[in-house]
Amino acid sequence: MIRSIDIVGDTRFPQKQLLDQFHLKTPNWLSWYRQDDRYSRQTLKGDLERLRDFYMNRGYANFQIRSTQVQISPDKKDIFITVALKQGPAAQLSGGIGYSAMYKLMLNASFADADFLGTGNRLAINLSGGAYEQTYSLSHTNPYATLDGLSLTEYLTYRHASQAIAQASALSMNSITTGVTFG
Repeated sequence: MIRSIDIVGDTRFPQKQLLDQFHLKTPNWLSWYRQDDRYSRQTLKGDLERLRDFYMNRGYANFQIRSTQVQISPDKKDIFITVALKQGPAAQLSGGIGYSAMYKLMLNASFADADFLGTGNRLAINLSGGAYEQTYSLSHTNPYATLDGLSLTEYLTYRHASQAIAQASALSMNSITTGVTFG
């Protein structure tokens, strides 16, 4: 029977949220039916893969599971699991450059930090532009917005566009979009 599952290391997420990724559980009132408090090497491998996916999906590209220890009590009735991890940096910076005969030189850059100022919140900034269109956007996501685990994202985008062919017209458009999403 599994007595404890401990996740140690550089964790930025609540222990409960990390343990929710596991199918293995410590004893609870449904364990007699689900038998989820029974150790299985295959189930632990799947749980570690889900934990890895959890971090990767939140921008931790250098996430590592440093070690996994499974200890058995002297009477061989209880099992204690300890997972040591290292998150690594959560920020990403990227950019690009392109050229086409119609749109001329096009540039883009983006910055995203999945743990902005150590809060666990995500901040993203995207800039892109060329001869006829420029877009600037900013978004902020709070992954812990509600007690039920819903995230809240606020975003703001500014876009300026002008005609793609100089002889076509004197079209010029500016737009601002803002919004809030729950997910």
